[in-house]
Amino acid sequence: MLFTSLVPSANADIQYFEAIWSGVPHGNSATAIALVGIDTALIPNPDDYFEFSALPAWFDSITLTVSGATSGNGTFTISDFGGVAWGTNGGTLDFGSELVGQSTNGDPWGTIESFEAGDFNLFAAAESPSAPSGTSYFQLSTAESSEAMSLTSFSPVAIPELATSTLLILCAAAMLIFFRKKKQ
Repeated sequence: MLFTSLVPSANADIQYFEAIWSGVPHGNSATAIALVGIDTALIPNPDDYFEFSALPAWFDSITLTVSGATSGNGTFTISDFGGVAWGTNGGTLDFGSELVGQSTNGDPWGTIESFEAGDFNLFAAAESPSAPSGTSYFQLSTAESSEAMSLTSFSPVAIPELATSTLLILCAAAMLIFFRKKKQ
């Protein structure tokens, strides 16, 4: 997985999602992939559209990588973003499955660049002008080349707890030592 170095938050209500944007609908080869941490106990669901001028309390973490753009490629984290937009157009989303395509009170979530489908967007912080930023509903654009990318997927991913990861590493090391001693 692309984001194996991320350490999960200690908060039990944090759920992680992989978000993918593609420039293909806009005639370019830019893509963005993000791992987004959301506190599902705090995020408004259902909700109408709200644009946040600051990062909301439910927005826990993000690591977003842009590639394939003529410029503006790179990896960006939560400190590169100063605002988030979120909306479900009154629909209640099931955070346990792919969000793009789920029902709202209008069009399916994330399927068109319209309020009728809700919204999820990121806005670059003033001190991070090279970060991508939202330019329409479910659409990011690279900062330097303004290549638009539409959200194509927003699906939950399992991130192993730190203790589980540590335990797996220790077990693998113990097995390696055991087999090396047995071989000698």
